[in-house]
Amino acid sequence: MSSDDFIAYPTNRVAGTITDASAARRAVDALTAAGFARDAIDVLHGEQDLHRLDPSGSEHGVFAQLQRALIRGAVGSEIKRLNYHVDDVRAGKSVIMVLAADGRSRDAAANILHAHGAEFVGFYGRWAYQSLPGDAVTQSQGDTYDITVNGATIRVRWQEGSAVMVDSSTSPGVVSAIGPGLFLVSWPRAADTTTVHVVDVDAGIAYASISTAAGAPRHAKGTIARVP
Repeated sequence: MSSDDFIAYPTNRVAGTITDASAARRAVDALTAAGFARDAIDVLHGEQDLHRLDPSGSEHGVFAQLQRALIRGAVGSEIKRLNYHVDDVRAGKSVIMVLAADGRSRDAAANILHAHGAEFVGFYGRWAYQSLPGDAVTQSQGDTYDITVNGATIRVRWQEGSAVMVDSSTSPGVVSAIGPGLFLVSWPRAADTTTVHVVDVDAGIAYASISTAAGAPRHAKGTIARVP
């Protein structure tokens, strides 16, 4: 067994568990649209990923076992949290870990995970864990906006964490705050298509990313304006 993919301790990572596989995929799309590098996002799902957590370290050699022993000795409660992740993966859920070294990116990652239904969201510092509850998510509720990209305008109403297209049968999406005046709005357009907008309300700028299973994402820039 290779030790290259072993997660000894998820330092500087925000982690959360998402039960629904499609919601987990949308969360990853939203994270990349918000600027997180894809290689900074780990998605642990299924039997093939259980060995990456390896609570005892026995699958990855002597050095990994020493690392696990160190964690148990120094911060025993943290190995329990890693075991919870093992239980979630074994139950068929997806555990998403996002590298987020600074406070702003940490909050952004946590907000995005919460917006996609994540549970047990928290941040692993250096030998310390901080829970990041869902009430940390802040957003404008009840506001309506026109988002215009490539000459096409959609009217979106934000309410209680959802993004609803006005006068459209499109399924509701999600909206989450990722910074002061910055919001992430995303929804599924079809079975294999996800549209994500990163919007700067104060500057009136919208960035769109359309991802499909068949090809690379398409990106475009447009505008956003609050509807009186």
